[in-house]
Amino acid sequence: MRTTLLTILGLFLAAYVYGLTLPRSTVVEKSSETRADPARLYELVGDLARWPEWSPAFRETDEFDVDVRPGERTTGVGANCKVLFGRRSESGTKFEFAALFLVAEDDPKHGVTLEVRLGTPDTDLIGGEGTRAWESIRWEPAADGGTKVTWKRTGEDMDQPLLRLVDRFAMASRVEEQVVAGLDALVEAAESPSKPAGRSDDLAPAPIGAAVHDGE
Repeated sequence: MRTTLLTILGLFLAAYVYGLTLPRSTVVEKSSETRADPARLYELVGDLARWPEWSPAFRETDEFDVDVRPGERTTGVGANCKVLFGRRSESGTKFEFAALFLVAEDDPKHGVTLEVRLGTPDTDLIGGEGTRAWESIRWEPAADGGTKVTWKRTGEDMDQPLLRLVDRFAMASRVEEQVVAGLDALVEAAESPSKPAGRSDDLAPAPIGAAVHDGE
């Protein structure tokens, strides 16, 4: 019994020490090139009301319903959009998770940065509650004359080493998949024929996030 307890304690300490060596937050960065120009990219990214047209983060699935609630403003610094996610069942949809997207930086020539606050539908996300992450979508001229798009997601700082360990091995791969999916979807939409922006309440809810290259 004592040997077992010492083994468990040793594994715990090893995990804790390893967690101390990990970054305080998860950062995933991917890049791709597109024929679309910055104006077309900004048309899709700079207006949160346009995100349901292309972003996987706003999209319903066979299992989940999505309720998109744009704020009073959907463009410019301070604009916001709240998205509720719920599991679909025979008795209806119970919304269990919420994300608030806020425009933190807005530059038509170079890109947009969003602060994303995550919680439950009852979390006061507007008031600053919830877990935070940052989505940065930047563009610049590509060597071949197109546009290079870089999507960077930065997670919230974590003080606890064990949480960093869980984040590194349980969440990092999923975050990378989401970033790649978002970048793919943005490039595809940007290269499709442009269509007039509709009112946000006229748009079919469409969650975030194609060929890509590491941003390094």
